[in-house]
Amino acid sequence: MTAASTDPSAPLSEAIEAALTLPNGARFHRCALQINPYAYLFSKQ
Repeated sequence: MTAASTDPSAPLSEAIEAALTLPNGARFHRCALQINPYAYLFSKQ
């Protein structure tokens, strides 16, 4: 088993380069799920 390269001049993988182009921070999206409570109650009996 070999240790990962810690050389700062080593080329980055394509996945890391793609991740570095994304904006910093988390993204939160609002969504709503609507159910019919009357039908839900009777389907669970």
